[in-house]
Amino acid sequence: LIKEYPPIQVIYAGDSEIVVHEIRTDTFGKSRLAWEKTIPYDYDSLLYDQLNEKAAQIAYEIKKYKAEIVIADAKTLILLTPRSYLSNVTVYIGDGHEQNLLTLSAEESTAITSINCGVKIEKSNYYPQVSEDSYLGIVSGVISRMNEDMKAFMVIEFARKIIEGEPYQIGRRVQGSDLVE
Repeated sequence: LIKEYPPIQVIYAGDSEIVVHEIRTDTFGKSRLAWEKTIPYDYDSLLYDQLNEKAAQIAYEIKKYKAEIVIADAKTLILLTPRSYLSNVTVYIGDGHEQNLLTLSAEESTAITSINCGVKIEKSNYYPQVSEDSYLGIVSGVISRMNEDMKAFMVIEFARKIIEGEPYQIGRRVQGSDLVE
């Protein structure tokens, strides 16, 4: 059977610009960076979905590109979480990453229980747009194309690779396993 893999959009919210990657996987399971777009910040007096400035522009780009993964600083993820842009990352990312989780308190999240909204990114030469204090968040299924179906295995794989600082440009995909080079 020929299997089709949907594209994955990853948004990197850096200090000076936003970078959008689309990753495509062909019918043979080879993954590659299909395109990249750089978006300069232009958020003077920008308001979007009750957010302002940098967080507003990032939220706009997340919805525009229907991203599955967003990488940003802790403050930005904390601002996005109460607006339902992010899913609980522990639903997707399990063992071994708990010590790196960004946990929001009840006051920050305006919820009764705490929310794990992001995982710390390990330092990597493959992602120059990622700063040392960046966290990875999984975009909510309300926004993302793939995350309507909780725990989409491709999102989990790519999220783990980015967290661990591995490249995602090449590889052979087997459902339920890691991306094998």
